[in-house]
Amino acid sequence: MWQIVLAVLFGALVVIVVAVLLGGKGGAGRQEAGAPVAALAQLPWRAQVEPSGGVQVMGLTVGGRAASRLEQAQALWPGEAMKVAVVQAGGGAASLEAFLELVQVGTLQGKLILSGGVEAAQLADWVARAPSNEPQPSGARRYALGAADLQTAAQAPVTGLVFLPGARLEEATVRERFGAQAERVGLADGSVHLLYPERGLVVSLDGNGKARPVLQFVAPAEFEERLLRPLRAAAAASAP
Repeated sequence: MWQIVLAVLFGALVVIVVAVLLGGKGGAGRQEAGAPVAALAQLPWRAQVEPSGGVQVMGLTVGGRAASRLEQAQALWPGEAMKVAVVQAGGGAASLEAFLELVQVGTLQGKLILSGGVEAAQLADWVARAPSNEPQPSGARRYALGAADLQTAAQAPVTGLVFLPGARLEEATVRERFGAQAERVGLADGSVHLLYPERGLVVSLDGNGKARPVLQFVAPAEFEERLLRPLRAAAAASAP
């Protein structure tokens, strides 16, 4: 059920790395004490909503009129190769996704997945001329991009961000860092989802502690459509 919830919450975004996320060993979180001020400003709980409508988090602006481009994420972590592809769920819509295996964010390390805003027609063109494609464990298919298409994709605005810190987070720690949530949604499998609509954020925690915590950011104006509605549907489906 945990895999299903992750996929539902963010469409195809988590499909790319779902096999890697569950039970994986990431970099351990470190204490903030003594860390540079600039590094602390990138921590996800320092996220701020901008006048443009986006969320400034981890050095990137997610959504809004002044959204960062995917290439800016690569510039922030030049030592980590960003893997960009079109991911299409079985019978569903395609999406542009970018994945960085290990990034340093302030005092944390973790995996980063970004969603790029691209028109459906452009995605269809990329899929049609993809040099290769491969099935994913979830049933989705991942389409590679040619060199020219990768250059175009790098200019796509960042419309969604998922961060999976290597450090385990307890629910009390999340509240300490992010403040009191607007709503808490628990599912039948024991997973807990803390909602912060004013920051376009959902923090998802695995009830048995085996999966990484998942931090999902979108522009606050898109919170209901992209995060809240799918979560409500997942909650209804998991109800006894």
